[in-house]
Amino acid sequence: MPITSKAAIAKGDGTFVIDTVTVADPKPDEVIVKIKAAGLCHTDHDSLNWGKPIVMGA
Repeated sequence: MPITSKAAIAKGDGTFVIDTVTVADPKPDEVIVKIKAAGLCHTDHDSLNWGKPIVMGA
């Protein structure tokens, strides 16, 4: 069953959007962790201009 979540996504052009992402099911050696809140650091801010979409805070 697919897992969906809200994520801050850097668009690569200096902007970001909050959108729903679908995450693959965990592999046998992986676990699911429910995160209630997350912060963004300076690296996430830099990722706004990396030229490609990227999920921030991951």
